[in-house]
Amino acid sequence: MFSRWSRERHVAYHRPVEAGHRERLERERKRLVLAVADMKHVAVAAAHLAAYGREMNAHAERVMQTGLVVTYARSYVKSQRSSHGAIEGRLAKPEDPWLRDLHKGLLAARCDVFAVNDAAPWQRATFPIGRFHVPFGHPVYGAIEGLANAQRVLLQARLDEVERELAAG
Repeated sequence: MFSRWSRERHVAYHRPVEAGHRERLERERKRLVLAVADMKHVAVAAAHLAAYGREMNAHAERVMQTGLVVTYARSYVKSQRSSHGAIEGRLAKPEDPWLRDLHKGLLAARCDVFAVNDAAPWQRATFPIGRFHVPFGHPVYGAIEGLANAQRVLLQARLDEVERELAAG
């Protein structure tokens, strides 16, 4: 009834998940659930800043920028407090070179500008847009929204895979 290949695939897919592997999958699932939610928050915040950032009080805009960058980066930065780890590997490296540069810029800005006490309080982060580096502000918000949405789709696809594997075992 089954070819050898499909029988092996069927057995592999329906094989019970070993305890150690299940624990790794559960940690990955937690990490992905949080990351998917964070990317949704970042995309919505970036869209809001794109639409209303110029009308906002500069201090309020700066707080939203900080939240946007820190929220984006926390899924990809290792934390001593987090028990489930950071997103790594291909999920942490967008394939598109332009998005990858923006991703790296957000992580660098989180570490160098937004989440440290030693930077000048109004130090300006710059982000790669094509061949240019532009200050963090209105021109970058749409790009960040696009990056967050692209990452959310990628992370959700992996989350779906992990949940299927956990359900099978």
